[in-house]
Amino acid sequence: MEKIIYEYQYDTYECSVAAKASRDMLSGDLAINLIVFEDISFTAVKVIDLAWNMLVGRGYQAIAAFACYRLFTGILYLTAEQQSISARTYSAVAFYATSLWSSGSIFRTIRLEKLRLFNKLAFVWMLISVMYLLFVVTMADLMTGYVAGQAMWLKYPNGTMMETGPINETALFNIVLDVQNAHLPPQNITMPDKMAIEPNWTLSAGGIHMAVIPSSPESKNGTMIFESCLNVNEMGLYYVDAYLDPRPGNPYGPYWYSSGDYRYNDPPRQKLLTSYSTESCLNLFNFGTTDLFQLPNYSPNMTWWRDEKNFRCLPSETYSWGFSYQYTILLTSINSIWLLLTALLWLHVELKSQFLQKRGPLGTWRAVIDLANAVQEKLGRDTGAYTEAHLEKEIGKIQPLTYSIEQDAPDGLGRIRLGTSGEGDEEWPRRDLNLDWKVKYC
Repeated sequence: MEKIIYEYQYDTYECSVAAKASRDMLSGDLAINLIVFEDISFTAVKVIDLAWNMLVGRGYQAIAAFACYRLFTGILYLTAEQQSISARTYSAVAFYATSLWSSGSIFRTIRLEKLRLFNKLAFVWMLISVMYLLFVVTMADLMTGYVAGQAMWLKYPNGTMMETGPINETALFNIVLDVQNAHLPPQNITMPDKMAIEPNWTLSAGGIHMAVIPSSPESKNGTMIFESCLNVNEMGLYYVDAYLDPRPGNPYGPYWYSSGDYRYNDPPRQKLLTSYSTESCLNLFNFGTTDLFQLPNYSPNMTWWRDEKNFRCLPSETYSWGFSYQYTILLTSINSIWLLLTALLWLHVELKSQFLQKRGPLGTWRAVIDLANAVQEKLGRDTGAYTEAHLEKEIGKIQPLTYSIEQDAPDGLGRIRLGTSGEGDEEWPRRDLNLDWKVKYC
């Protein structure tokens, strides 16, 4: 049947999570209001939520951690080329670049060591990035979530509740039919001529009980009996003279005419036969028009449906998964700013660092060899019996380290070394290194 859609009340009575969320999307609510999947089971919504956290949250964290490692070691290279840096900070950044354990050394470097403004800001960004990596999975999780689905329930005039869906004519018919099925008219009726009959009641398409009583088995004339609510507490039983003309698919034809042979020009006058109290009229009187002569153009009485108080949005057994509009905008902005600044800083370091251009990224073994040479230069090779605490104490006494070039006398070639800058260095701040490789063939 054609749907009866009331646009002015559709939003009021639509209980789906997606519809409710779309209305509240810009209201400042931090709840889930961008629905992607709706009306799915709890198992399905948990699988989707877990997949998001693992694939998007952890996947993005892994990519961001790799970018941070390359950036941090590049900043370490550039700082050690241009200035000097403590052995503790060098080891922390080289070996624990993206770990929370490196944040203490980075903070001490920012607070205590003398660095150029750019280098100090670069270390500040390193500290911010370590915190960012720590919370990036939580931020991804905050964007999404799942909520219990919502079902629309209609309250009957007698107080009972029924789950329903979008308002349409079929739904209204079904409600009226359900109400009518709850009761039956009297089985023994006395007609005005004192004749007692037992009608064979049927439920019409309009939701009212009807009975057809031919005047004789062969006659097309007879009486039709039907019911209609007089008020919310009382049912009226009416009768009318009828012309009966059964047709295929129908128990009787329209009672005032037959196909090609109009029996009456106007519908006959209905007469009240009797009345009786029934609780079903409390619902029927409000839900539908059950006058027999309106059946060809049957339409429900919409007064009850226009009252918002008669509807309830209650949790259903399904769930919906989606995004929080406000959190998504906020956290996407934070991620975009972090990515932009990280990319710009990375580009600057790549262009300025001679070591990144000539030796490539600083890796674990490169850092081990460079740092070991610098430490052995100060502590010597007889450190096998040192405890970890003793080594840490002695290394803390080493002057800040810097990369430099030492010339070898025999062939005039230089040797790259990581070592102390020397006390009273008059070339401070030192110039950028200028590496010039010479390929020697054997």
